[in-house]
Amino acid sequence: MNKIVEAVIRKKDGCVPVGLMNVGQALRMPKEPAVEFSHPAFEAGETDVFIDRDMLSKLMPPGRPAEPAAGRVSDGAVQHRSM
Repeated sequence: MNKIVEAVIRKKDGCVPVGLMNVGQALRMPKEPAVEFSHPAFEAGETDVFIDRDMLSKLMPPGRPAEPAAGRVSDGAVQHRSM
């Protein structure tokens, strides 16, 4: 079963929703530091718990191909949506 996540772009005054997608699609998005994803353990589009690409990649189930990380964007800290 594919988990659905919400992609957002983090800005100074909050975040802008980009769209809903499965985790594989999220990991294939262009690498941008401001892009974050809803934590797959929560309801996409409803949660305010966001993680960076590195953390999302680590949450992939074993045996599922994940794109290799090209460098850390952050220390994997969980972000909360501010609106």
